[in-house]
Amino acid sequence: MVKALVVVAFLVVAQLIPSCGDRSETGGSPAIGTPAQVVGWVDEKRRDTYGVFPWLIVINHLEYGVPYDFWLA
Repeated sequence: MVKALVVVAFLVVAQLIPSCGDRSETGGSPAIGTPAQVVGWVDEKRRDTYGVFPWLIVINHLEYGVPYDFWLA
């Protein structure tokens, strides 16, 4: 019983401590020009002929510009 409480306490503390992906200096968003690491399923692929990134993927209702080779995969 005590071991289970210790494990639960460690999980709570681990959620409170920022992980190695902290971007507090940029307000939580990735800096412009740096690649963002996105984890999730691709919901949709789009093309934007007038945008800076013409090859777009949608993950969790957010659009991300990607290189053409990645968009094809």
